Amino acid sequence: ATSPSSLAPNNNRRERVEQGEASAAPVAGGRGAGSECRAAGASGEAEMQSIDLDAVRRLAAKAAFDAIEADQQGDHVAAASSYDEAANNLTIVLESEAADGGSDRRALEGKVQEYRQRAEFLRNKSLAATLPTPPREEGDGEGGAGD
Repeated sequence: ATSPSSLAPNNNRRERVEQGEASAAPVAGGRGAGSECRAAGASGEAEMQSIDLDAVRRLAAKAAFDAIEADQQGDHVAAASSYDEAANNLTIVLESEAADGGSDRRALEGKVQEYRQRAEFLRNKSLAATLPTPPREEGDGEGGAGD
């Protein structure tokens, strides 16, 4: 199990991401834009070239920070959604930077897998929390005499 704090990049990077946020929003449409970028990029190589990868990276980093913050606050639904968004945006970056098999690519692939696993874990955890507990009658369970 990976703790949320081990996923957090350093604070200096967070400041750079927050400063770059304004420039990322017009390009990619703000929160949740990963699927829109992917849809635009999937329709053709020419469109894929027009994606501002720096903006997508900033969106991925912001989503990761949001995920970790929500995770630490116990908001599992928001955290899962943000982890998914971060993973989707990192996948766009990986697909756009095809064939570069260096250590950076392996590190990004690892983060995508980490974020997807954490999102799935949190979705399952939040689902379990919403399921009702069946009522217990006296005499049920351990050592009850029953009828």
